[in-house]
Amino acid sequence: MLIFASVILVFISTSVIESRRCAFDTRCYCSSPPGSSLYKVDCSNRTIRYIPVFPKNVTSIDLSFNMINRIPDLHFAVNAILRNISFSHNLLNRLDSHTFSGSSELSSIKVDNNNISMVSAETFRFLPKLRHLDLKNNKLNFTNLNLTYLSNLTSLGIDFLNVIQFPAELANLKSLDISGESGRCEIKILTPDTFKYLPGLNALKLSACKINHVYKGTFRNMKNLFALDLSFNTCLKFSGFVNVTYDLPHTSIKILKLNKIHKTFEMNTKLMKFHVRYLRYTNITELHVDSNRIQQVEKGVISLLPHTIRNLYMSDNVFSYGSYLSEIFILPVHFANVSFLFDTHNPEIEEICEHHDEEPSANQRQQNDEGFNIFDIRPFHRPGKRQTNSTFSKLNKDSKLEKNAFQSLDHSKFFPLPRLLKTLIYRQCQLRYEIPSLRFSDNTLEYLDGSSNIFYSWKGPLLNLNHVRFLNLSNNLCSYVSKVFFLSTPNLQIMHVDNNLLGFVLPDDVNGEILQNLHKLEEINLAYNRIPSLPYKFFKSQALLKKISLSGNMLDEISFKISHMIHLRHLDLSYNRLSSISKDVRDHLDKTVRPNMKLELDLTGNPFKCTCETIGFVKWMFQTAIKLHNQRKYQCKLSNGEKIFIQNPSRLYEKLKKECSSFTSLIIGTTVVMLLLLAIISWAMIYRYRWKLRYMYYMVKNRYHGQQPITSTENERIYTYDAFISYADNDRFFVHEKFLNKLEDESGLKLCLHKRDFLPGIDIAANITNAIHESRKVVVIMSQHFLKSYWCMFEYNMARIESIYSRNKENILFLVFLEELSSKDLPLIVLELVQSQSYIEYPHDEYGNEVFWTKLTEVLS
Repeated sequence: MLIFASVILVFISTSVIESRRCAFDTRCYCSSPPGSSLYKVDCSNRTIRYIPVFPKNVTSIDLSFNMINRIPDLHFAVNAILRNISFSHNLLNRLDSHTFSGSSELSSIKVDNNNISMVSAETFRFLPKLRHLDLKNNKLNFTNLNLTYLSNLTSLGIDFLNVIQFPAELANLKSLDISGESGRCEIKILTPDTFKYLPGLNALKLSACKINHVYKGTFRNMKNLFALDLSFNTCLKFSGFVNVTYDLPHTSIKILKLNKIHKTFEMNTKLMKFHVRYLRYTNITELHVDSNRIQQVEKGVISLLPHTIRNLYMSDNVFSYGSYLSEIFILPVHFANVSFLFDTHNPEIEEICEHHDEEPSANQRQQNDEGFNIFDIRPFHRPGKRQTNSTFSKLNKDSKLEKNAFQSLDHSKFFPLPRLLKTLIYRQCQLRYEIPSLRFSDNTLEYLDGSSNIFYSWKGPLLNLNHVRFLNLSNNLCSYVSKVFFLSTPNLQIMHVDNNLLGFVLPDDVNGEILQNLHKLEEINLAYNRIPSLPYKFFKSQALLKKISLSGNMLDEISFKISHMIHLRHLDLSYNRLSSISKDVRDHLDKTVRPNMKLELDLTGNPFKCTCETIGFVKWMFQTAIKLHNQRKYQCKLSNGEKIFIQNPSRLYEKLKKECSSFTSLIIGTTVVMLLLLAIISWAMIYRYRWKLRYMYYMVKNRYHGQQPITSTENERIYTYDAFISYADNDRFFVHEKFLNKLEDESGLKLCLHKRDFLPGIDIAANITNAIHESRKVVVIMSQHFLKSYWCMFEYNMARIESIYSRNKENILFLVFLEELSSKDLPLIVLELVQSQSYIEYPHDEYGNEVFWTKLTEVLS
């Protein structure tokens, strides 16, 4: 209870802090701990030009991202207890002698990203407690900066342009940021003298400093160096990094960043043993080698990495399959990020490199056998029996031996993983693959992220992933998942598979076999999968589910079982097609609510109806114990077509109750009789003129959407296509390989095909009607498959109606028989056209083919 009360108190005090404007200037926000008279002031992002006058009891001031160009002398003279001040991202051009006079307690000053070109020698004289100073991205020359009064600094951010050596006055520095990412930096060469007087550095950021060469001994005396960042020095390369590794065993290095030390458009990189051989003597725990175009890794490199390494970042590279994968099991990493593989890059201005004498010897440049693409997910040798180097060499060179070596494996592909790996991120790698049966090596993997690729089919199963608790396969355009895909992930608790196309397969899983092995699943995200419905037993095995997200689908009812989910906390059904919730589902939802449990239901964005038929749903909305998320934003449509917000369900229910009770019996009886009579008459008329009505409907619809026929100056129709080709999907090879080649490529005709020319986002029938209307002729590829296809016969009838009602009974239909069909196989409407001689048979001899194509071209032209 004490902890809970403390949390509530912190929350309340935080809320007060965030909403309180300062009394001395309403543009600023003031915050202070409860019961304290000291407070912090935030005046950032307020387009302030002139600095406000601050009270004496201010300890921290943030004036960043404003338009201040001058700090008046002695402006902070009364702020004797001021400790932190920030002028980042303003327009300051100088710091004078008395800029900070009176604020003797200042420990942190940030004036980065200004136009400062001059700093007085006395500016920092009366700031004995100053420990943190950021002067980055100004017009200041480091050599002109008086460092006499900065000897107590422990953290410094400054631009660094062609300075040979840091002065002894900064010997107490623990953190130094001279990165070109956040300022200006150009060093070219690092020597043992550069940081000679900074032996106490813990963190050193040298990214984007245009470093071409590093001499041995540069970092040797930094015994306390904990983090080193050499990223974005594209002229350094791994060959230049070797001298850095020579010094690192003498430091306390834990974090090493080498992102993009190769140019983007250079040849791919091969990581060699001599590049990393000294790292084995360090205690590095976190290594970054992103964006280095690493393709090959020499065998033995992995074994040279320090045994302390736990986090490995290797994204934006182009790894290939190679023998080094036989060593991947020994990697002691717990976290690996290999996202953005094969990523595309925009052109950039590349740095001009200078060459130096220290280069690797010839024997250091030895190359390994070339391999295949690692992400073809081909079989790889399973761990178990130890293989010699000669064995692996033979497997690479002799395909026959390679084949024999894998005959002992089962049908699943083998995928090696480091044994201690806990987290693997494999995101956005531009991989278009079907996920086959994959057997992973022995591992302890718990977190797997393969999102934002194009793994379009999940066949599986994914074997030996018994420890995985989190799986993310969202944004993969997947339209198929097999019933055994999750066979070997029994401990999965959180699964994100949103933004796919699983609506094509999940409605058919009537027995809940896809998820049947996931008994421990607690959270599942199926949002934006175009799911029209879920079977009743789909979640039959998920009694522990706490959160389900089905947002952005096409559900018009809740058909899946809910009553067994006694732990359910959140059900997201927002932005579907629900007009109401049935009584059975409402009862099941209410049963899942317990006195000690809160269930939240999100129904935002559904097209609810508030009529006599759904009055029970309206009543349930204000009686249920379930929390309806964003309930005030729910809208519903009344019987008269009016849309209203359901802000007060009880009042709406009383209104509907009165309306629905008036003349109910009379209205129902009269309505039933009239509807029955009208239905009989309508059915007869619709059946008699069914094709004409369909045609008229789609023609009016097309005109409504602005698809009007084009006419010439003589009021003649101008057609978009010479012919619309109607064919069954089984005959597509004839159409695409022969028909298009002869009539489009050779004869120059413009044809319309549903696979190629139909507009996305418009329903099929409207596309068909519009295509026929915009085509001079309609060619039917007649076959048994055509007669069995509903849409093919729809196209035929639409063309027939088009010729009667829009073309003055002109026969625009032309039949091409791909095979012999007897008259008894043909419907009467087709037989009628055959008897009028508007057809031709496709010959199967060379001479007949020429006549056939010539005659067909004449007809369509």
